[in-house]
Parts: sequence; C-alpha cells; structure tokens
Amino acid sequence: MKSLVWFITGASRGFGLEIARAVLERGDAVVAAARDPKVVEIALGQRDKLLSVELDVTDERQAQASVRAALARFGQIDVLVNNAGRGLLGAVEEASAEEIRSVFAVNVDGLLNVTRAVLPSMRERRSGRILNLSAAGRIWRVARVGRVLRYKVRSRGPQRSVAGRAAAAWDPCDYH
Repeated sequence: MKSLVWFITGASRGFGLEIARAVLERGDAVVAAARDPKVVEIALGQRDKLLSVELDVTDERQAQASVRAALARFGQIDVLVNNAGRGLLGAVEEASAEEIRSVFAVNVDGLLNVTRAVLPSMRERRSGRILNLSAAGRIWRVARVGRVLRYKVRSRGPQRSVAGRAAAAWDPCDYH
C-alpha cells in the first residue's frame, strides 16, 4: 500500500497528537502543525516521516508557508485533518465579544485558511481527503453552553461548498 501524507492542525495535544501518533505508527508521513512545533517533536520524537511546522491557523500567510514546507518535504498532501479548534464554555451573555471573535477566528477562519492553502495541490493531483473535526458541544446539549461553543459547527456551510466544488474536480473526496 502506498504511503500517504497527512497534514494535521492542532497536532501538539489531544486528538491532533493522537491522530499524528497513529498515522506515524501506520507508516504514513505526517506534517504536524502546531503553534509550538517543539511540543510535537518532544511528544513524537525526531522521525524521517515527521515534519513539525509552526502554524497559528488564524494567520493565512503562516498557513500558506506551512503547506509550502509540507509540499517541499513530501511532494504532496493526501489527507488534511482540520483539528485545531477552540471552545468557550458558558452562557452566551457571559462571553465577551472578543472571546467570541477569537473562537470564530480559530474554528471557522482558521479552518478555511488551511483548507484554501491545501486545496490547490489536491486539485492539481485530482486527489485528496479533508477531514474537519468539530466540537462535541454540537452533539451533547450541555447546560450553560449557548451558541458560543457551536462556532465550529458553522464551518459545515463552507465545507459543504468546498465539497461540491471539489467533487466536480475529482472523485472521490470526503468531507467530514
């Protein structure tokens, strides 16, 4: 089986780190994107199939640069895992406008920044998968959690739009 190249955001802890670990154990290559790539290197060690890149998903230029580094090292990106995200627990009236903007910037704008950076190389190859992880708050109705935590869910509209356009360019393409 051909080795795949995975680009994983939010790879320094939680699901991102565990996905990166599992992908490396499977024998695939990983571009582990995190605000502090040294944390990833400490957790996963130095490996030939691991590239740790600095990425704050809210920074579009950094997203473009990290994708360029991934393509320079591995030549392609087969799977994009948009895992980076932020939650905010509490009632809507308890959250400041700045806190809400910050959640939206990471969970929606950040997802779109990275997706826009990766998509051209996938379109060129007519191949690729994009997995968008979202908040459990959408599934579980938690008391005191209003619309604030649900901003990651807002990414589903743009993701469906991208899925439709990408499907016209290549098949198959999965958006989760």
